Amino acid sequence: MSPCALDKKMMLEILNNLFPGIFITDKRGKVLYVNPAIIRQYGNKPEDLVNVIDWGKWEGIVFPIIYRHQLREQRLLLYKQYFRLSNAYHTSATVPVFHGKGPYDYTVHVIQEDSLRPDAPESERPFPAFSQNAAMQSKLEQLMTMAGSDLPILLQGESGTGKTYYARLIHANSPRRDAPFIMLNCGAIPESLIESELFGYAGGAFTGAEKNGRKGFFEMADQGTLFLDEIGDMPLHLQAKLLHVLESQTIRPVGSTESIPIDVRIITATNRDIHSLISDKKFRQDLYWRISAYTSIITPLREHREDIIPLALEFLEDLNHEYQTHKHFYPLIFIYLLSYPWPGNIRELKNAVERAFILTSSNEINEERLPRDILGVFKDRMYKYSHDYNGIIRQAEAVLLNIAITAQGSDSTQKIAEFLNITYTQALYLKEKHQP
Repeated sequence: MSPCALDKKMMLEILNNLFPGIFITDKRGKVLYVNPAIIRQYGNKPEDLVNVIDWGKWEGIVFPIIYRHQLREQRLLLYKQYFRLSNAYHTSATVPVFHGKGPYDYTVHVIQEDSLRPDAPESERPFPAFSQNAAMQSKLEQLMTMAGSDLPILLQGESGTGKTYYARLIHANSPRRDAPFIMLNCGAIPESLIESELFGYAGGAFTGAEKNGRKGFFEMADQGTLFLDEIGDMPLHLQAKLLHVLESQTIRPVGSTESIPIDVRIITATNRDIHSLISDKKFRQDLYWRISAYTSIITPLREHREDIIPLALEFLEDLNHEYQTHKHFYPLIFIYLLSYPWPGNIRELKNAVERAFILTSSNEINEERLPRDILGVFKDRMYKYSHDYNGIIRQAEAVLLNIAITAQGSDSTQKIAEFLNITYTQALYLKEKHQP
């Protein structure tokens, strides 16, 4: 029987019984058909998704979201996506269907539940990143969309915000994920060595050089990703050479007369105001244009506080896994973590959790193991540890009141109410309940 001999009813029966999830959308993105297998991946019944254009139904379930990208690209796209419901990675293919030479009429989306390769080490997984903050989550999804391209990406943000993490995340979710990820901190290498580190050198190029020469970071990253951290600290004369490499896609090792072709995806990062550097003639504007095809400002931790507790729990889980322990936080520690401004951002939070973990010999980590900067000038602990609900609530109220008074430098009821974002009556109740 030829494919053309299949009638519509039989074809529909086949689609409804396929194991891969399949849905079909029109050129506006409206869902025309969904097979029952989609329930496993999205948690929605087919009838709940047909005729839907609201892409919000996919937000928070699948990461990254690629269907808007498909509407723009109008070409075959293959992505590795993370599905929260099954906690697994699946391969998604979106295939536009054209009639003649005009624009496509509809798209077929196929989700193959391949999870992880059984032979892939844990460290090789493409890893997702999620944020409880809507603006941060949107930024992450944009980065994951950009991960599928080869465009240069510039990450800007304060020290400790996770720029290196996001660079690795982009690489791990890119088509180059199986090739090397090479990182160079431009501010950590002496100016006299950075050129040979980037481009390599030929044998005998200078005193002390290896006899057979050595590959530079560009050549080591061939077919993969080169992450240049602290790009704002790169000397001006090397900026010119870097610009030439990016434009020509070739490098010339120090002491060599031959150029070597390279295929490298560039990600850069800086915690400095690069526009001020350009104004001060310390950074080339033409290089900035070249490396900033897409720029993402990584938000400081104090501006997405919703992520402090999930991050702290994730760091603790990693430590428990590493040391084969079962430690947990005493609940009040979260109040101290949420009250601190975290000038060192995620890096400082991670260090604080590691410190508290190492200093705690029992299974329960309390706030006394946190660094002094986080505890601030709060008074000595005014409570005994409790493990019943009402006891912990009373302690939380006392700690919050203490934090508010300390932060305001006053026990004014009105100032406490404003600091804790509660009513005057609620603040007065807390004072009468917890102050002698």
